[in-house]
Amino acid sequence: DAKMTTGGSLLAKKCIHAVGPNYHLTRSQEEGDRLLTSAYRRAMVVAARGSRSPGNKIDDEKSDGSIRTLAFPLISAGVFRGSMPLAHVLELGLHSIVSELLREQEDEDENSSSPHQKIAYTKRTLKMVHLMAYTELEIATLIRVADRVLLG
Repeated sequence: DAKMTTGGSLLAKKCIHAVGPNYHLTRSQEEGDRLLTSAYRRAMVVAARGSRSPGNKIDDEKSDGSIRTLAFPLISAGVFRGSMPLAHVLELGLHSIVSELLREQEDEDENSSSPHQKIAYTKRTLKMVHLMAYTELEIATLIRVADRVLLG
């Protein structure tokens, strides 16, 4: 699952906590892949709902609750990756993010019977998602995977 808290001393106002699978401990690759996909998707859902999501302990009356920018570390791409190829976990993460953004766009189209509703919904959607790579290998692999996933 994913939960949102305040950003505390971070520059970000909010922080969404999601933990990916430890591939050393999963019963199968399929189980790990399912858990990894779920971690990204749940974080995206929490972000799309903003601080007004049930179960989130943020009470910010000044905010409309929307999150427009989201940054992910590369979930399960470090020691939790085990023997899984880095490209594999990055591709799953990127596919999960893109799928969730496309699903959100479909929901927007279905829920927009008037231009005013469409504008209201759009104001609550994510505008930008960042993936944060830290090592040269992660950066190079992420670029390669992003080219393949996003450009075909």
